[in-house]
Amino acid sequence: MASAPKGKKIIDLSQPLTTTGGSYCNGHPHFTCERICNIAAHGSNVSHISFGSHTGTHVDAPVHFFDTGASIGEVDISLLVGPPWWWMYEGGTNET
Repeated sequence: MASAPKGKKIIDLSQPLTTTGGSYCNGHPHFTCERICNIAAHGSNVSHISFGSHTGTHVDAPVHFFDTGASIGEVDISLLVGPPWWWMYEGGTNET
């Protein structure tokens, strides 16, 4: 993990990828990881990884919602750093 600037703390909110969940939308692909090569037969371990764009912890780029929106590579990363904000999706409340 990266070091935090002096007087600041980095909190990693990432959630692990699992084959039993992690997709936030019904019908979207779930995470799969299949070993396709192994050290004994191929000299190295290699896996095929597949998942939908709504799997696990992620940021939706503006282009996800707007045809003319920015791609994630065009988003100013400083916009993703700041005070925490938490939102309860299912009939809950917003908290900071």
